[in-house]
Amino acid sequence: IKKVLSESQIKLSKILLTDQLDRIKRHNDTYLKKLDSELHSIKETDRNKTDNDTYNSLIDAISTKIGEKPTQLSINNIEAEGKTRYENKIAPGYNDEKNKVGSRSFDGIEYQRKYGDLLIWKDIILKAKELKKKRVIFVTDDGTSGKKDDLFYKIDGNKIGPAIEMMDELYKDSNADLY
Repeated sequence: IKKVLSESQIKLSKILLTDQLDRIKRHNDTYLKKLDSELHSIKETDRNKTDNDTYNSLIDAISTKIGEKPTQLSINNIEAEGKTRYENKIAPGYNDEKNKVGSRSFDGIEYQRKYGDLLIWKDIILKAKELKKKRVIFVTDDGTSGKKDDLFYKIDGNKIGPAIEMMDELYKDSNADLY
């Protein structure tokens, strides 16, 4: 549309060599700005709708698959277990001990950042057991930098799959296979 209008403007300028040309150009520029703004608004609305639809689809898909809000006592127990696990380099999360310091809190629950992976892992085990699932897919971008790879089993530096101890623990606790 901009191109057609611009070409029309050039044709008009050749025909009209009067003061009205400036007035037509101003109207044309105003129209183009308004059109550009409206097109941007439509594009933004479509993107927001797509984002909202995607978000709602994700929430629908996972709403029955997430665990209950943990208690502070359960967090404290997992963190105490984590101390021993990390000393013995048992996945997941032992690589976070040095680079994730401090704590976070949400809705009255506080946890040590270094135990975040372990807290998620324990929740996955509980949910797999509760739902009697035979297969669990754990999707993460942790370890993609190469610096943090305590979630993976490696041979000759190549990631083969989940950490063996995680596969064993999930199977032992919930009879599910980990992918």
